[in-house]
Amino acid sequence: MAADNILVQGAYKAAGGGRTQSNPAFDALDNLNKDINEKFVKPEQDRRSNAKANAKKAADSILANGGSMNSQTYDALYPQVQGLQEEYYQAVLNKDDQGAAKIMMQMNQMSTNIQSGKEIATQNATALSDGLSSDAMTEEELRRANAIHDPNAQHIFGKDGQGNPTHKVVYEDENGNREELDFNKISDSLILKDNKSKKSLNDLALSELGNAGKGVKFNKAATQMQVRNIIDEGNIRSLMHDQIVGGNKDTKFINAIATNPDLINLNYKDLDASQFPLEEGETSWDQNISEADQAMIVDAITNPSNEFYNEDLSKELVVDYFTNYAGQQHGKSFVAKSTTKNAGKQPTPISASERNRYNVFIRGIKENKGRIIMPDKLTYAVPDGKGNYSIYSLAGNEPVPGSQSLSKNDLVNTAMIPNDMLKSMNTNPLIKES
Repeated sequence: MAADNILVQGAYKAAGGGRTQSNPAFDALDNLNKDINEKFVKPEQDRRSNAKANAKKAADSILANGGSMNSQTYDALYPQVQGLQEEYYQAVLNKDDQGAAKIMMQMNQMSTNIQSGKEIATQNATALSDGLSSDAMTEEELRRANAIHDPNAQHIFGKDGQGNPTHKVVYEDENGNREELDFNKISDSLILKDNKSKKSLNDLALSELGNAGKGVKFNKAATQMQVRNIIDEGNIRSLMHDQIVGGNKDTKFINAIATNPDLINLNYKDLDASQFPLEEGETSWDQNISEADQAMIVDAITNPSNEFYNEDLSKELVVDYFTNYAGQQHGKSFVAKSTTKNAGKQPTPISASERNRYNVFIRGIKENKGRIIMPDKLTYAVPDGKGNYSIYSLAGNEPVPGSQSLSKNDLVNTAMIPNDMLKSMNTNPLIKES
């Protein structure tokens, strides 16, 4: 044993172990080892460590975004993220800088896609719950718009032909048919109310009311051009289905043309006759427009999914409708009516809802304070405390031209109170001009 120990100690010393004084040869070897460690070993260790940290950071960000949507998203996302994380790490180990950069780009794209999905989910949920979505949306579009924030929705992650990450939501229609929807399809399913065009069309109608008050004749061609410019830039589906003008659902385009086709300049010859089956005694479908015919006409005009839908024709009919509405406002002015018999009066009888609007106006006149909502539900009057009134638009609180400092009689004439109600007003000391 003693001999073995002596041999070990000799080998140790021969290797320079336990040196108590400097040896140039061994010092050079130590410096070389340190240099190799600093230049090669440690950077490689740091590179691998950083690669793991970067991949984990990107993966955690993706999973955090996905997990905040629902558990199905997280479960579908996890294996995809883990796979990319491992691919990135292996590319770094193999010093494939280009491959590693491409994989990191894919991880960033995946994170961005998920964030976009969250934003679409929030936008859709807000629009649907706050009444910002259009009445034009079909049941199918509503289900699609809801799919992305449905807690039970299934999310599928993968790659396209170019290796870019994809994220789709499984949509199931009422018949049980499954479809994989990308974010573009889901986003396109949401149709918002066209409030910008709504304001423009109401402002135009109020402008015509003011023009009539100043004695300016209604210029249909000029008004039609303005309306067409608004329609061309607007959302045609919202304009046909939503409450754009007037105060009740009867003035919606789709409802108005169903009950009164004369509101638009529709030539039945513009419609494809093949969609209308001949009814008993008819040799041409348009000899007698039945309720069934009318329903098909309305659907062909307002439903883009209808095979007979013609957007150019529908746009022209929408232009006609809102042009005629502006002209109607022009005719409602008390100045424009001053040369006609029973100036400023509506014919009777009227509907209960219309009568209620006039009663609201009459009560406002009696109270004579604050806003007095006019029967057209587009404007309101404000008393000045001196017996006069000024009219403003409800849409923008802007003065209606030619409708400032009106007397009480002028205001009542502007409201176009029906004949039977007007008689009682003329004997009512609270309303009669003092």
